[in-house]
Order: sequence, then C-alpha cells, then structure tokens
Amino acid sequence: MSVILSHFRNAALSCSNGGLRSRNITASLKVVYSSISIPRPVVPPRSRRPACFLERFNPTFFSKDPQYPDISTRPEVSRTRNNVPRDLADLRPTPLEQVEYVEGPEETEDGRITSYQRFLYWRRLGKAYYKFYQEGMRKVSANQREREQILSRYKIAQNSMADVTVTYMVLYQLYAGEGMRRRASDEVPKLTRREYNICIRTMEDVRNSWPFSFILFFFRGLTPLIHQFISPLIPGPCRREQDQLRDMKRLFKGWESLERRLNEQDELYAKSRTAAFQVTRRRHMLYTAVLRTSIFSGFAKYIPPSLTWFGMRLYGKGLISRHEQILADTVLIMREGGFSKLSTEDVVDYCIRSGSIAFYEWARKAVERGESYKHAFMERHMVPILEQHAKKMLDCDWPRLSTGSLWKQEIVVRFYDRTAPDSWFFNAHKARR
Repeated sequence: MSVILSHFRNAALSCSNGGLRSRNITASLKVVYSSISIPRPVVPPRSRRPACFLERFNPTFFSKDPQYPDISTRPEVSRTRNNVPRDLADLRPTPLEQVEYVEGPEETEDGRITSYQRFLYWRRLGKAYYKFYQEGMRKVSANQREREQILSRYKIAQNSMADVTVTYMVLYQLYAGEGMRRRASDEVPKLTRREYNICIRTMEDVRNSWPFSFILFFFRGLTPLIHQFISPLIPGPCRREQDQLRDMKRLFKGWESLERRLNEQDELYAKSRTAAFQVTRRRHMLYTAVLRTSIFSGFAKYIPPSLTWFGMRLYGKGLISRHEQILADTVLIMREGGFSKLSTEDVVDYCIRSGSIAFYEWARKAVERGESYKHAFMERHMVPILEQHAKKMLDCDWPRLSTGSLWKQEIVVRFYDRTAPDSWFFNAHKARR
C-alpha cells in the first residue's frame, strides 16, 4: 500500500510545471482504494515523552504540541582554543602562597618577639596581600578582554542583555535565525563551559573592581582589615580563603532561614491555597540570599512577610536569570562528559552557585569540625548526587516548554521533586526518617 501511494505522490511531484495537480492525485487514489479491500490508513499520533515532574506539577506550563526548539545534552568532544584550560581557575583567586611566601616574625635569642619584629612582619604581610590583590585585578582585566573576544566572535552585542543572549545560545545551540531553524553541525557554535562562565560572571567582577580599586589605592596592604565590611564589593579573583570561609558562614544563615520556611509549608498548605502561595513566594525570595543573585540579596531575610511582593520585584529578575544560568551550565557539563570531569574546586563552585542542599549539609558539618570543605572526599560524595540530579533536571519535553518557562524546570525540580537527590524536599524527607 505504501509503495503504491509513494508512486502516485512522486508522479504528482514530477509534473512539468513543478506544482501539485490535485485532480490527478484524487483520481488516482480513487482507483487505488477501489481496487483494495483494506480500510484507509490512519496517521499515528506523535509519540510524546512521558510527563516530567514539572508537567505533573503544573500542566499549564506546557503546550499541547511542540512549538519550541529542543535542548541537546548529547556528550561532545570539548574544544579548547590555544591550549586554554578547561577549568574555571581564571575566575578564582591565585593562592596567596604562590604570590609570595611570608615568614613569621623573628624571635630574639631569649625567645621573645619585639614590637619592631612584629612591625616588619606585618609590613611584609601587607606587601604580599597588595601583590595578591594586584594579581587578582589583572585576572579581572584579562577575563574582560577574553569576554569581549568571545562576544565578538559570536557577534553578540555587548550590552546588558549579553548574558541572556549567551545563555539562550548555549541552550538552543542547534537552532538559529527566524523560526529557529536547525543548523548543520559545522554551523553550530562550540561554546565551552569555561567560555560561558567567563561571559556571564566577569561583568560582576568588573562592576565590583571599580569601587574595590579605589579602596585598594587608599588602603593598599591594609585592605584585609576592612574586608568584612566590603565583602560584597570584592571581585572573585581577589577573595582570600578567609573571605570565602566568611561567605560560607553567611550562606549557612541564608540556608537556615530557608529551611524554616520549608518546615512551615505543610501546615500552611493545609490551611488555604492563598497562604501556600504566599509561603512559596517568600521561600523563593529567601532563596536569593542562598544564591547571592546580587550584592543586596543578603538583605532579603530582613524583608517582612507583608512586603514579600516588594522583595520579589527587587530580586525576581536576578532569580530567574540565575536559574537559567544553572540550567545552561548543567547542560554544558553534561555535554563535556559529566561532573566526574570537573576539578574539586569546580564542583564546589557549581554547588555554591546552584544552592545545593546536599553540599550545604556536608560543608556545614565540615566547618563545624574546623575542616576544609574543599577536598577529594567531598568530590567523591557529591559527584554521583549531582549527576543524578542533573538527569532529573534535564528530563523534560523541551519542545513543548516555552523559552520563558525554562527557569521553572530548574527551580521546581530543585525544590519539590522528592526523587531528585539534591532537592530540598528529598533531603527534608530523608532527615525526617
């Protein structure tokens, strides 16, 4: 039957005028169907992927038929240019020991340390810190130059929407142009994870480098004395180990505030849907303090419940942008071979930027014991959890999910999917057991 239909379709398409002659096709099909006794074939419906958690959570986010591009997570060979490393070391500070080793104050013959020896030690330490800060500022400048080159290579305008454009280019790398046509493999932009993070994270360091450069000019080697007061203004490559530990302790407080709201959910859900909606909005607002979406997100916990709507207006845009970046970063990690290919520092960096609850529990216990939360044992513990959670996050019928709702897939799985090993509800349920 299919051979007969194919014969008549090809005959119609090969007409001299290049058009379709509907009369000839109709007459031919009448002859065919009158000569056989089987019924007219029915085109089977499009096979649809099983409903993901977001679709079960709220089916209104999805269209009935595919309308949007797909997101590919197929592993690809990582392409580095000019022997550029794959990790994100350029976004992190250089270890202070690599800049200059500072010996302690010298002791006298009777074992005492004079005030003069202490002064000489603090002066040497101040010079080492000043050199450390200069090295960090050079990294910021180099990252900015590389970011401009990346945006120029992919013909992306260097404006406030550049980060959003790069994020969607990563997610929909197989599609481009009006109508999002699918491109050939040689036309697809090969943006690596390192280049993507350089693009989206360098501008924050550049914005902080202007006020920090003035502070460094006036205080020079004494800048560490005021670090705790200017922590939000310190660029990433200029943060010492002490500053990173202080930031982690601040994040712990944000996590604890969010945990209290999670415990309130079951009771308020039972009261009314309005109360549950208010709690959900406030929980998302407090989540910005965990993700550090802006330099002012740490003040989210001080906003009273009656002004939650105002807080969402302040932090909502940054929250949506961060979840889209987490999704794009996860897609790139899976394309480049998975989390097992990342270094220990990169695993810690991803966990902090994504608000990983499993990492939070691990890091809090390590800090309480006075240990470092950056070591190989932590990596072996977190990599399987992140791999499984990424599979849950990327399990979605993307062609039916609008581009404006991509961030919902990340935050809904991150919060509510009890089968995702790095979700808040999964770990809360495990803690209760």
